[in-house]
Amino acid sequence: MHIWGEAGIAARSALGVAELPLNSPVEVELTVELSEH
Repeated sequence: MHIWGEAGIAARSALGVAELPLNSPVEVELTVELSEH
């Protein structure tokens, strides 16, 4: 939290596309936990 402060507690990003080849559904999720070790 020292790097981003309160703004970094629940950072999110979303990406959308109108159409993918062969109507393929795609979902990407990333969970990161930082520690000071």
